[in-house]
Formats: sequence, C-alpha cells, structure tokens
Amino acid sequence: MSLTLTYLGDLSRVRIVADGLTADAVRVERSIDGGPWEPVRGGVSAAPAAGVIQLDDYEFGSDVTNAYRVVDVDDDAVLESDSITPSLAGKVWLKHIRYPLLNRPVFRILDRGQAFGRSARGSLSHIAGRSLPVSTSDLATSRSFPLTVQARDAADAAVLDLMLAAGGALFVHVPPDLTDKVPGGYVRVAGSDQARRSTLERWAFDLACTEVAPPSPLIVGTTLTWQTLRRLWGSWTALRADQQTWQALRDVIGEPTDLEVP
Repeated sequence: MSLTLTYLGDLSRVRIVADGLTADAVRVERSIDGGPWEPVRGGVSAAPAAGVIQLDDYEFGSDVTNAYRVVDVDDDAVLESDSITPSLAGKVWLKHIRYPLLNRPVFRILDRGQAFGRSARGSLSHIAGRSLPVSTSDLATSRSFPLTVQARDAADAAVLDLMLAAGGALFVHVPPDLTDKVPGGYVRVAGSDQARRSTLERWAFDLACTEVAPPSPLIVGTTLTWQTLRRLWGSWTALRADQQTWQALRDVIGEPTDLEVP
C-alpha cells in the first residue's frame, strides 16, 4: 500500500490518500510535531472503497512536521505512515468545521484580542443567622476574547457573514509566528457586529469569541450541499451520468451561496 499527503491551498487542507488497503476498516491519525496521536476528522473508522480511502485534514499544525499513519482498526497495526510540513504562509484562516467550503484567509487582523476574560461559576448562599455567605464554586468558564477581522472586499465580507450565520464551531487557524499576537483554536462566536469603518479598513467584523472544546472527530465537514447538486446537475439522472463515483462527487467544492441559511 501507499500513503500520499498533499497540501491544497484552496481551502487550506492536507489531502490524505491511502491505497492498496486490505483491512475492512482503518483509522487515520495525526501527530503534530511529535505530539500525541489523534484521529483525523472523518478517519476514526473509515471503510476503504476498492482498497482506497481519501480524506482532508483542515486542522493540521502549520509550519511544523505533521506525521500521519493509517492503522488497522481490528488489531491497531500501523499499515503505513508518512509526514508533511504544510504552511499557512503567514495568513490567519477562519475555518468552519461543518462547512469547510466557507473557509477563508483573513485579509487583516484589526484587533488581536489581547483582553481575555473568564466568568466564575458557582453561587453564594446567604444563611440565616450568618453574616458571611457560603460559597459554592466550580471551575471557571473558558476564556472569552474579542477578535476584529477585516475582509478583503464585499464578496469576502459576504462569505464571512454567511459563515457566522451558519453557526457552529469555528477553527481560528493561526501560523506559528502570530500565535503570541492572535488567539487561535476552536471558538464559538457568541455575537458579531459588521461595519464599514473607513475606506482603508473596508468591511470589518467584531467577533465575540469563546474558546470551546474541539468538536468530535466523528463530525465531518462537507464541501457541497443539496443546493450545489441542484445547481450543477438539476437531476439524479444528470448527476449519475457525470459523476461515476461518490469520491468524485466529494471532490466538488460548492459556492458559498449554495449554503442556504434561514
């Protein structure tokens, strides 16, 4: 068998292709710069089609060695491994976990969110006959921070607005030279404001971000929607005549406007 790793800059992803597989199900794992092995999204238990699997990793480590391996689910035997060093080329990317077709590099960071906040969790119980309350406490909440980003033009601003309207977790992918200046990782945007502040700043978005746990690797994004299929082919007959395999269909990248958000 062979394992091929390729960085694709269209949506900022590492494409993983393994062929010659004989196992019924395999697990695809990633280790960033010698760290622990973690399953790649969509690769927890993948069933090869004609001995081939293909998936894309959007959450790789930038500008460091990313080692990948394919493991037989039945006996945990490592079938093949390889490594790649993908780069964000100094750009911060906003990535949507559920709809990666919306992924976009940020044109400019206007506010780097240096003010972090946490909220306390717990309560104060005022007991009769006591002047001091009894405190019940728990771990504080995750960090919240503001992040103001600027879109390149009106078209990019429209995509970013659609990304926020779609909801769900976002991955703020930050290159290593900016990690001390720009907060990164998985966030939920609790609220946003959009304004054209000036001719120079063009479209800007104020994002109220809260750090969240990484979504389950069982949640797999898609680069097309039903609207994409309707727009490109119009019918199942036309679709089946043009696309011979499901894998070929998965390679189609829809337009952001294909994502219908009420």
